[in-house]
Amino acid sequence: MAIAGDVDAAVAHHEMLYMVHKKNGLLPEAFTTDLDVYWPHHLIRPELVESTYHLYKNTHDPYYLEVGAELLESIEKYTRVPCGFAALEVRVILFVNIN
Repeated sequence: MAIAGDVDAAVAHHEMLYMVHKKNGLLPEAFTTDLDVYWPHHLIRPELVESTYHLYKNTHDPYYLEVGAELLESIEKYTRVPCGFAALEVRVILFVNIN
């Protein structure tokens, strides 16, 4: 949205996703309209971090630098394993094996 120039919609959508992230420690794969976890797996998708970057580039608001740092810290804290990163279940922060 931000890349396409719809920055207001991108800001609103990003804030909703960030609220889900803050509520759960990581962004689950799917959530309900009440922002509750529906499908609890976190597959280390980069879209929220990428959107945060594009919002910063469009707005120059330092808020997005802070959000980006928090998102990366959460990924590092919860998904880092000795050989790299692992998917996990958000509700209980359990590592999962998805084949």
